[in-house]
Amino acid sequence: MDAQRTVSFAVWGFVWGPMVQFWFGSLNVLAPGTSAFAVFSKITVDQLIMCPLAHISVFTLTKTVQRMLAAYSGEGTGDLPSASAHTEEDHTATARSARFVYEKLENSFWEAQDKARVSVPTGWTFWPFVHTVTFALVPVHLQGVFAMTASATFNVVMSFFAFDFQPPAEEKTSVEPQSGGVLSVGDCEGAPRELKRRRLFHLPEQLAKQPAFVLGVVGKMRKAFWESC
Repeated sequence: MDAQRTVSFAVWGFVWGPMVQFWFGSLNVLAPGTSAFAVFSKITVDQLIMCPLAHISVFTLTKTVQRMLAAYSGEGTGDLPSASAHTEEDHTATARSARFVYEKLENSFWEAQDKARVSVPTGWTFWPFVHTVTFALVPVHLQGVFAMTASATFNVVMSFFAFDFQPPAEEKTSVEPQSGGVLSVGDCEGAPRELKRRRLFHLPEQLAKQPAFVLGVVGKMRKAFWESC
């Protein structure tokens, strides 16, 4: 069992559980009832707002936890903050540790933007169908539990995106690492504002690409089916 992956998703679960309950409560206040319009409204708001936020958050948090666990377990001892490696502003161990965590968090955040460009469209092919049941049939007080149960299945996909997936070249942004591999904090800090803006997940752009994404998935499934026959 991958201990770092397990711990990372356990931390995310403690954060995500209360958020789901609060979010579904808010959606039911915004669009109460189980009419077709209410269900459609809740699904639309959920998928356009919470879906991207959740994906970027889970990738950022889990990757940050994994990197910190790796550093403190000895796999990345060179990354650990040391008393000799600090700037004039970092006079205390607390300041150095805070900068260490911030660097891990920021690196993970930028990496999450690229992953979300593929994971969010994938989620849009799954969650609207699940939440049609959630909002139309499941009692309000059980909707969070139902969604978390469905998440247990989709978390397999999220785990792949969080730890194993590398975005294809066309999905990577124009902010490139100076030495290859994953972008560093220095790469992002040194980039012009326009390049940073391009690095962020853009909802309208992803919505425009969604039909082509679905057709691509269907095409791959059809090809795999015929090859297996």
